[in-house]
Amino acid sequence: MIVTITTDFGESIYSAILKAVILNYSKSVNIVTISNNVEKFNIKQAKFFIENTYFYFPQDTIHLCVVDPGVGSNRKGIILKTEKYYFVGPDNGVFSFLKEDEIIKCYEITYKPKKMSFTFHGRDIFAPIVGKIINRENIENFAKNISWRDTITSKYNERTDREVIYIDDFGNIFLDLKYTDFIKLVENKPFKLIFKNKVFEKLNRFYYEVKKNEVLLLVNSLGYLEIAVREGNAKNVLNAKVGDKYEIKID
Repeated sequence: MIVTITTDFGESIYSAILKAVILNYSKSVNIVTISNNVEKFNIKQAKFFIENTYFYFPQDTIHLCVVDPGVGSNRKGIILKTEKYYFVGPDNGVFSFLKEDEIIKCYEITYKPKKMSFTFHGRDIFAPIVGKIINRENIENFAKNISWRDTITSKYNERTDREVIYIDDFGNIFLDLKYTDFIKLVENKPFKLIFKNKVFEKLNRFYYEVKKNEVLLLVNSLGYLEIAVREGNAKNVLNAKVGDKYEIKID
């Protein structure tokens, strides 16, 4: 069995604790970290990370996400089962890339440990739930069936302001717009994408279409619009950060 972990824990000990709890249920489980570097409390970025990686994993993989600014509140914990995967985490929108027709079963977690912290449900609730699924316990022993439409996740509204969703280790700037949606938006009309007073009027195909250290706009390997610098660092050149806004004007 494979378990993936996506968190905003950074270099803290919390991710190791999640893994330790899961390993106590099964020492043979293969735990893969998608990222512990989601921007703190950034639900939209957590969704982005999982949405663009989960489908590469083998069938029966369990995807655990603990980006949970509402921890300790009355927000639900959920288990979603699709044809190939399980998803475990808070009902706050991190799994909102899934569509209703993909969900075979939707559960609200009812499991209550004897000792529970109000600030670390990842350790006390979500990791044990993953362990129970690994051991093929009956899910209805620790969760109840609910309708997908009764979740916040199904109604999750992303921010409509166009913004930087992620910056990778090369300094490449990921915009929160997929190429397929961009094409529908511009309808083959001339456009101007404006970011940090830099105006882009074309999409490049690859980095070597421009000169070294030149800024460009292209479609990256994940299918998102990306601002990059050939053999350089766009984040540093443009002083960019996650959440920075951009604008698209269509002639």
